[in-house]
Amino acid sequence: MTRAQLTGLVLALLAGCVGPEKPELVGRVEEFTFDSALVGDSYQLFVRLPPEYDDVSLAGRAFPLVVQLDANLATLEEFAVTAGFASQLETDGDIAPTLVVGIGTAYDPNTPRRGRARDFTLPLEHPDTLGGSTTGGAPQSYAFLRDELVPHLEATYRVAPPAQRALFGHSLGGLFAVYALSQ
Repeated sequence: MTRAQLTGLVLALLAGCVGPEKPELVGRVEEFTFDSALVGDSYQLFVRLPPEYDDVSLAGRAFPLVVQLDANLATLEEFAVTAGFASQLETDGDIAPTLVVGIGTAYDPNTPRRGRARDFTLPLEHPDTLGGSTTGGAPQSYAFLRDELVPHLEATYRVAPPAQRALFGHSLGGLFAVYALSQ
């Protein structure tokens, strides 16, 4: 995926977040829980494989990777939007078939959701000012991506080299993506 194609994908994703309709997701989705020793928590992962992934004649081909943060954030359907727009852009011939991996929070819906504030923010100088809120885990989350998740994806799927990978998030996820870029 070229830088121009990646930019086009990101712009399409941004436009899709505000529109009333999302494109249809095409391909196969695998869903599983991934335990992180570095963060000390579990994540719900969604992996969208394009239809071409299972084509035997393409068995040696690696696929560009887009990682979507907040994949299962209530009401926004982040993974479905990202994977749907990737499907649309592939169908239109604007991008190559792409793996889309959504990272969500595996949690009990009866307990407060703490993952986003913890995972996507930098450590605070005075954490007590937030009344005990759990924040500041961006360094551990980045280590999870770099040292646990990406190696797992590389070992399990045919993932293209780093120049053909992107990390996508909005709000606190966008803040974390900028932090990851700086690393």
